[in-house]
Amino acid sequence: MFDLSGQNALVTGASSGLGLSIARGLAACGAHVVINSRSEENAGRAAEEVGRGASALAFDATDAEAVTDAMKRLEAERPLSILVNNAGLRCRKSLYEYELGDVDRLLRGNVTAPFHVAREASRGMTERGYGRIVNITSITGPMARAIDQAYGASKSGLEAMTRSLAAALGKKGVNVNAVAPGFFHTAPNDALTKDPAIKAWVDGRMALGRWGQPDEIKGGVVFLCSREASYVTGQTLFIDGGMNGHY
Repeated sequence: MFDLSGQNALVTGASSGLGLSIARGLAACGAHVVINSRSEENAGRAAEEVGRGASALAFDATDAEAVTDAMKRLEAERPLSILVNNAGLRCRKSLYEYELGDVDRLLRGNVTAPFHVAREASRGMTERGYGRIVNITSITGPMARAIDQAYGASKSGLEAMTRSLAAALGKKGVNVNAVAPGFFHTAPNDALTKDPAIKAWVDGRMALGRWGQPDEIKGGVVFLCSREASYVTGQTLFIDGGMNGHY
């Protein structure tokens, strides 16, 4: 089960954090993983770390022309059967702190960019009649907070787009799902995990009573990318330690 041998996977924003953990998981199951980052150096370093023949491909997911060129290159060299739309932008601000430019950047990075990447990647998948697309959303989409309005709106948009893509591509052999991570102990969250008040609040909200470790994201993504998820599409899998399931 979950054997991905012979498949080519692209993970955007995979030079660190959850993206790198996802890339490791896919590679461990036999996929050739293409590591994407805006930085060629960071992408190459991550590919070496993942090993198992992983390769690097640097481009900015918010640059439409660069995305189109990258997808054409992959279609010619390593036709994709798996796409993990992990790259995204984060901006923690309260309602009156947001500038409209902040909102525009979040929507572009978290909705427009993954839409274009998925659309371009799916062209070859539909021609071959098989593919898996997984969009990395967030619990901040369906769960409201007194801050993060723009970020939550962007991730809600990505979740809705997941369902629409699933409806559009399902009969052509492409399954589209999402994973909504909760609170994970990644580098950007390091300061939060060291704040006693925030740590106590997060631990108290989790059914498991703790933050997630980056490697705990990969199993769910690997499942959705595998043939074992053949009858799963248009769904969002919460990997959040039980935060969404109780109050």
